[in-house]
Amino acid sequence: MMPTTQRFYSMLFLLSLLQIIVKSSSTNAHSPPNDGEGPSSLVADFVIVGGGTAGCVLTTRLCQELKGARIVVLEQGEERNEEEDLVTRALGLIGDLFSFYEPLMVLHPTEPNPSLFDVETGSFGRSIGMYEVKSMGGSSNVAFQWELPVEGTYESWGFDGLDSDTAHYYFNKVIKRLKPQQPPKELQHTYQKEFLNAYAAAGFDVLDTSGPLGSAGKTAYTNVLIANDKGERNTAWTAYLRPAIENECKHNVEIIQGAFVTDILVDHNDPSKVSGIKYSKDGSTKTILANKEVILSAGPYGTPRLLQVSGIGDRQVLAKAGVTSVKADLPVGLQTIVRPLGFVTASYQNPPLMPENNLSYWRTEETIDQFKEGKGGPLGVGFSAILGKFGDIAYHGMGSTVIGLPNVPIIGGGCILNAKSTGNVTIQRSDPHTPLTIHSNLMDGEDFGNMIQCASAYNDLLLSFPESFGMQLLNQDPNDPATLTQYLAAVTATSWHMVGGARSGSVIDGTSFKVYGFENLRVCDASAIPSLPVSAGPVSSVYVLSELFSEKLVSEYHHELGHKPKQTAEGKKNARNKNHDMGKKSKDSGRNGNMDNYKEKKEETYGHNYGGGKEYSHN
Repeated sequence: MMPTTQRFYSMLFLLSLLQIIVKSSSTNAHSPPNDGEGPSSLVADFVIVGGGTAGCVLTTRLCQELKGARIVVLEQGEERNEEEDLVTRALGLIGDLFSFYEPLMVLHPTEPNPSLFDVETGSFGRSIGMYEVKSMGGSSNVAFQWELPVEGTYESWGFDGLDSDTAHYYFNKVIKRLKPQQPPKELQHTYQKEFLNAYAAAGFDVLDTSGPLGSAGKTAYTNVLIANDKGERNTAWTAYLRPAIENECKHNVEIIQGAFVTDILVDHNDPSKVSGIKYSKDGSTKTILANKEVILSAGPYGTPRLLQVSGIGDRQVLAKAGVTSVKADLPVGLQTIVRPLGFVTASYQNPPLMPENNLSYWRTEETIDQFKEGKGGPLGVGFSAILGKFGDIAYHGMGSTVIGLPNVPIIGGGCILNAKSTGNVTIQRSDPHTPLTIHSNLMDGEDFGNMIQCASAYNDLLLSFPESFGMQLLNQDPNDPATLTQYLAAVTATSWHMVGGARSGSVIDGTSFKVYGFENLRVCDASAIPSLPVSAGPVSSVYVLSELFSEKLVSEYHHELGHKPKQTAEGKKNARNKNHDMGKKSKDSGRNGNMDNYKEKKEETYGHNYGGGKEYSHN
């Protein structure tokens, strides 16, 4: 029988999780526009669908290197207001995003998962809510941990030019932009030292930093955050594209926000080529024509959806949805992988309530002003204090900021599993505004056993804290392993990592990133990744993939578009009127050499300082 206090915290915890991970079947999918159709007003060399992580990186590299190219980026999210921008910048406001922040997110409920128990219905078959970020920077507005996958991950993906060795080169390029670092002492969790000591007592190797690419085993270290030393998140928008369009790319990039792309236009004279896209905005439909390429970077939901509604997908799926014109019969959306997140928590009884658990401490007008003034403070403290790997089964984190449970003395985190089970993402009808059908098949097959293995080790970790903490596992009996299985079935959700909807080798060619059957339709985003990065989140790998692909495109088009075009007098006048307040042009960061130079000077470029005087090395 659990003590009364523990039962109370257990009930609070389960109620909080239900609010976060058990969403209703309704969705805020896009409302269809009016039937009115506007004129075809734009022609571009490159049309990039999606202003997320990949879209921002690709646009930045292309506009910096191909000065003669005109690039149009379409992003479904509207321009952020001040409050929305604050939520994406402050690490301490991650709870808003994780609890479904509607202005910046689309909710995609899944079909029932047979392995997940639904507390509300008392039966198996629980649906979960999958989140899609709709804003410039995409999922990089939510990502906060910088973690590299286990060695050998990239060799299995089938992208020409990407392996564990060449990945170092691309990581270096990304790190120079994002500047990930361990937080300074004033922005670390109150019991940071006690966390690390508990890991050591539980048999984990405690490292100074995340260690080299390929570091597996049971490891733990102070989290490396994608943020500055004031706790302000760096994203693909703030670190890549925004500085570029304010400076060297102000003349050759156009960004259209609030644009929902509805169709890929196939050339009537040559079905192996696409001619552009259609999009809806403000109740009207418009067309953009592409002289060179249409690049899909719409993410794990947007890219499969757009391909399928455009007639590119599995013939049976398209027929069922009412898509009568099949442009290419490809397994789009049929081999997706969603990553499970198994929550494991415990209440502490004796130490004072940590400020990170105290809502009245860290979210006030004073702390908001403190953060806005660039002084860090509580809103600059990351959600997770510790990160590490559990071999090739999962990676894990620990923190004292438990989303949805303010003012409750809880320490927890969980196992972020390297899932193997596959599902699918398909359209229901040919109307692009119709909600998707998503089978995540979370925790099927061997995944459930692997989650139990990881969570069991995490239980041991939580019980390795000093006796003075009085740690008590929530909703589990440490002497009855069956309660762990029941608990995981009831609370396991997702980290919202999904890959595989347009995977390399099945839907796109891993050398050119071209969709099979097309000469100028390419995909670069998480949907192109065929399997989850082993023991790491996908964001670092999406950055790497985007750097690789942009180099391929620059190499392909540099002779034709690498010059800066001459501007007419009228063009110069219009540019001055449009950009007079952009400020002084900053130094072009440019490209950091090429692979040939890199291989010659490999040893000179591996070092990275992640804060606290600790030198990080990829070696």
